[in-house]
Amino acid sequence: MKDPKKYHQLRSLFHRAMETEEDQREAWIIENCKGDPELLEELRSLFSHHQESGEFLEKPVFQFLEPKDPSSIEVTTFLYPKVQGYEILGLLGEGGMGQVFHARQVHPPREVALKMLAPGHRSQISIQRFEWEIETLAHLYHPNIAYIYASGTVKTEAGEQPYFTMEYVQGDPLDHFVEKESLSQIQVLELFSKICTAVDYAHCRGVVHRDLKPDNILVTKEGRPKILDFGVAKVLSGEIAEAREKTMTGQWIGTPPYMSPEQVSNNPDEIDPQTDVFALGLILYKLLAKELPFNSEDLSTPEGIRRTRLQPFTPLSQLQPNTKGDLESIVHKALQSDRGQRYASAAALQNDIRCFLAIRPISAREDSLAYRLRLFTKRNKLIVSVSTASAILIVLLTFLAFWNLNLKQEEARKVLQLSDLKDLQDLQEDAEALWPAAPHKLNELESWLQRADALIATLEPHIQQLETIRDRGNRVAGEAQRGLVNQKRWSIDLDNKIRGISWLEGHSQPEGLQIQQLQQLRGEIKELETTLAKSFQFEFNSREDAWWHRTLNELIHGLRELQRPRSGLLSQVRQLHELSSTIHEDSISGPKPARLWRQSRQYLNTAEGRRLYGSLELEPQLGLIPLGPDPNSGLLEFAHIASGDIPERNERTGQLQLMGTSCIVLVLIPGGQVLLGSQNNAIDAPHYDPMSIPAIEGPMTWVELSAFFMSKFEMTQGQWLNATGHNPSKYYAGSSHAMKAYNLLNPVEQISWLDCERTLRRLDLSIPTEAQWEYVAREGKCFDRRNSTGDSIAHGCSPWFSGQEKTSLQGRANLLDAFASKFGPLDLCYEMLIFDGWGFHSPVDEFLPNNFGIHDMHGNLWEWCKDTKGSYHDAIFLPTDGERVTFKYPNSRIYRGGCYQYPASMARSSYRRDRPQESSAFALGVRPARSLRSQRGH
Repeated sequence: MKDPKKYHQLRSLFHRAMETEEDQREAWIIENCKGDPELLEELRSLFSHHQESGEFLEKPVFQFLEPKDPSSIEVTTFLYPKVQGYEILGLLGEGGMGQVFHARQVHPPREVALKMLAPGHRSQISIQRFEWEIETLAHLYHPNIAYIYASGTVKTEAGEQPYFTMEYVQGDPLDHFVEKESLSQIQVLELFSKICTAVDYAHCRGVVHRDLKPDNILVTKEGRPKILDFGVAKVLSGEIAEAREKTMTGQWIGTPPYMSPEQVSNNPDEIDPQTDVFALGLILYKLLAKELPFNSEDLSTPEGIRRTRLQPFTPLSQLQPNTKGDLESIVHKALQSDRGQRYASAAALQNDIRCFLAIRPISAREDSLAYRLRLFTKRNKLIVSVSTASAILIVLLTFLAFWNLNLKQEEARKVLQLSDLKDLQDLQEDAEALWPAAPHKLNELESWLQRADALIATLEPHIQQLETIRDRGNRVAGEAQRGLVNQKRWSIDLDNKIRGISWLEGHSQPEGLQIQQLQQLRGEIKELETTLAKSFQFEFNSREDAWWHRTLNELIHGLRELQRPRSGLLSQVRQLHELSSTIHEDSISGPKPARLWRQSRQYLNTAEGRRLYGSLELEPQLGLIPLGPDPNSGLLEFAHIASGDIPERNERTGQLQLMGTSCIVLVLIPGGQVLLGSQNNAIDAPHYDPMSIPAIEGPMTWVELSAFFMSKFEMTQGQWLNATGHNPSKYYAGSSHAMKAYNLLNPVEQISWLDCERTLRRLDLSIPTEAQWEYVAREGKCFDRRNSTGDSIAHGCSPWFSGQEKTSLQGRANLLDAFASKFGPLDLCYEMLIFDGWGFHSPVDEFLPNNFGIHDMHGNLWEWCKDTKGSYHDAIFLPTDGERVTFKYPNSRIYRGGCYQYPASMARSSYRRDRPQESSAFALGVRPARSLRSQRGH
């Protein structure tokens, strides 16, 4: 039908007729088609076709008569619905129940896809299904699934009708994109792998799409697939699932060419994740072969589709010879009518795709030593010149495995063991790129986890092989000197861990990290006891056996470390995967965080907010949740959700109540200028400090800083333990020193700059620059305050934030004070006029904060800074964060702030020291920072 007006008239009449009672429908049709015999004939023809199909398809037959190009239909603006807060720009498409419009949201300004029920589908059941679709989408947030923004109702002629808005995806249907971009086979599989990951994500949340096809998967110009249209999805559990399926009883749901056998048999109990796996197999077949595997001549009736599913399909390699082998096996396994032979999940299908791309064994093929050797040879064929003996041996053994038909099984097994060692090294190297947590990394994370699980499955065979080699050797005592040293070290470590157990078990109801630390310590004690019992070595008559013994030991140790609870890389990546799947909803899009971000923006528009932050614009920050302003400083504070539990504010004082499991709290610091350094020449000039050391603290330099986040406290042992799985501190939680017991709120120490950079990068944080650190130590600017005698005190310009005198630090800093003199050597320079009550470091919330609400900028622990060693003279300072760029000492880093071991003079705001970046000390920690990002940075 080429006439647009006629098309819309016919469509409208069809939908309205569908809503009339069946026994009154013919009279209604005749009445509404008076004077137009052609229209009457076409409408009757549509209903005749529809009745012949019965309830075969949930989607009405009218849909199959629509033009292939929706843009060819002229839809005038008067047909568009009116939805408050949105401007409808055009019609994107129409499905069985809904219409999708391109719209522009007024606030926040953005383009969206707006979906409403189509005319003729506004019955109570249709509305109920539509609302279920909204609820289903609300539980799905994945980078490869179009996500929902908002929902509501709008008044229409038929009454209140629901609608929802979602991500507007500009892209092409999957098959069109592959053809238009001329993707290679590898590129197609990489793209398809992402789709599998998204489908598996939905399955893990109890949602089966049930209508997967290329048209429901759009691919953006950047190559990111987005799955659309969960309108007929099946929810696998809960009250909604039961109610929803009752409304679909007796209906064949899906698109005929992409239906699975269980969909055609119309048994709703069999609809599960394997249904989507079959559709994925059809999609992949079409992408590779450019056509579907089944004869699609008759897809208009149930019997026609049943016949196609009973027929053997054309082997993929007949259409595309370059798929013969593993790839064809993968596609065929996904298309098995026998569900027992089909992939059990989209994850299993995706895992075989990843294995194929990595030239590794797939589950769709029968495994054998010859098969694995062939893949190993192919995978390493590009190795030409390698310097290490092990790599040369890999090449040699691979060559022999491929060409020597009489190669012994023992030698072949060695090839695979070396392959596993290489895979382990690759896995460890690849892991670093997985952090920090972000929704768009879910595909990479799931692929890595599958590789890790496959590798760990090889541990037991390697252990058995090691025992076989040891049977050929002689067990001997370890070298006396080294053995005794190791045993002493292990014994000391064991004693420390047992003391930690005693402290933790002394708490009647340990919580959170305490329980985790208890379990970790028990596991480590067991391992240390085993190590002490086996502190022996082996001697072999054969050099080859000795070499293999060392190699297998390395491999087995690496695999055990990989799966170590909490601190092992596998455990960490699993936690990262879980966080990545929820972090956007937990910090930005969920109802509570969305409300808190609105409140924060409203605060910035108040008089107090403008006084502190000027015209700063704040967008939601991935991974942070607003805690509101500090009651004293007025600065906004934020919880970093990946690092621990969110602290509550005291209802009376408004102060944060910390626990050992509390997360990092970041303060939003206003941007501004900082004058770095100090001088001891002019009393009336800025930053006069009689203790200044010009060679280290000069020349004074102005640096411009953008707004940024700085941690309210030094990083705690609990936060480090949560992030890394271990606590390296000398004065660790559970120990006691100088009449004080230490807990997880004490700052973490004995961490190198490299440790800090790696751990904070994983948390999407950073080490602060010197400029940021001194800016916060000086409170951003000089505050004009008066002391008790009325004298003016230029805070921020003085050596310490508290004032000009050392005694002003009383109650504000943990230094080498009179209390410490009771425990330390007599020849140290104690601050005898200060009594802070601590001989070593204190919990991070023990002392009063500065006017930014930040604690321990002076004392407690030294704090690493980002910058390398160097002078301010002729230095280049980067924009935004003020990092000082020098190249003279690339491996030496600055640290600031003083500590409990040193007097007040070394805790001055301008005082600087440096040390090798790989070194650590039990009086040196870190204070995390983070840049303020735009939404585009998410």
